[in-house]
Amino acid sequence: MALFYLDASALVKLVREESESQALVSFLEDADAVSCELVLTEVPRAIRRAATLDPELALDALEAQAGEVLEALAMLPLDRPLLVAAGALQEPGLRALDAIHVTAALELSPIDAFVSYDERQCAAARLAGLRTVAPAAPDSSGEPRSGTSIRDALQSATTAIAAAGCETPRLDAEVLLADVLEVDRARLLCDRELTVAGPAVRAYQDAVRRRAFEREPVAYITGRRGFRRIELAVDRRALIPRPETELLVEVGLTLPGGARVLDVGTGSGAVALALADERPDLAVAGSDVSDDALALARANGERLGLAVRWLRADLLQGVDEDFDAVLSNPPYVAERERATLAPEILRHEPARALFAGEDGLDAIRELLAQLAAPPRRGVRLVALEVGAGQAEAVAELVRAAGFPATRVQRDLAGIERVVVGERGF
Repeated sequence: MALFYLDASALVKLVREESESQALVSFLEDADAVSCELVLTEVPRAIRRAATLDPELALDALEAQAGEVLEALAMLPLDRPLLVAAGALQEPGLRALDAIHVTAALELSPIDAFVSYDERQCAAARLAGLRTVAPAAPDSSGEPRSGTSIRDALQSATTAIAAAGCETPRLDAEVLLADVLEVDRARLLCDRELTVAGPAVRAYQDAVRRRAFEREPVAYITGRRGFRRIELAVDRRALIPRPETELLVEVGLTLPGGARVLDVGTGSGAVALALADERPDLAVAGSDVSDDALALARANGERLGLAVRWLRADLLQGVDEDFDAVLSNPPYVAERERATLAPEILRHEPARALFAGEDGLDAIRELLAQLAAPPRRGVRLVALEVGAGQAEAVAELVRAAGFPATRVQRDLAGIERVVVGERGF
């Protein structure tokens, strides 16, 4: 059963403009809430029956009839109930109707959508978890546009995402909207004719809800992430590639021509594919213990047309080939740090790719132990991504595994992020 809250500013718009009735019809029809024909014919007639005068000239009459509007609409033979309530009018020069705000609307639970022409109320409703519909500004010809303006959509989304505690609310709002509309972010800022209308309204609301209320990472919502020169499909089967992981690729770029390189724990295939893209002369392979992650990496490789071989292996167990270099972004988060992780990571990214024992070094110890064994003595270079504060301890482990020449590379934040060990080519 769907219940909708329509505030007074939307009520006045419906009285004034037939086109606004159709806009509401489209929204409700998309929501599968009511019969399109009944809304189109009965709702405007009921409103006119309750307030026949122009509300700007006779606001008192509209106020007096507000109760009758509710009663008239409540009697309509709708497939599902539509609640129309008088809210606060924000238009200059007009007195407010009965002040029914978002919190009061929520008391009329269950409400599935909030319809308002007051952006502040819409933003509050979104923060309360409701779907909303808002007006569009006129286009350059002065005619009303169907849908919500880009400015209003971004402002509302930014407010909701910021209130949820996300670090980059405006950027998130822009990326999500550009994805929904299938345009680049630049067009959002320069195309004044662009609106959010039709199915895009629902799609954007859902994307913002996932970001703000579920704290789902933007990359998982859009399903893609840029990494160096390539764009990867990403989902919960693997970690989202981070900018700092590009340091592993930079290490790989220094390898001599024809070197055999293995990306251990490849996940989405980011490091292996980026290296194959920029150094096609290298023989690149990627391995992972997760069949799901390997399927994602393989699909990325096929879509990008890059030659990378995929191996199922637990670190190096199951790898029968010889390699000259091993690059890895292994799990390195300490169990004791679990509670400090952002909700985006803890709720959505695969735990097995994150956590590695009490100090976060279990996976690194095991990988280095395997590299120290005689069958792996042919590996001449190892590069490991590590967490903040782990570089010194990992460098000692790398030297103990038979790589005497070690160095540490810092990421853009100045954190010691990648430990490199060599024993010469």
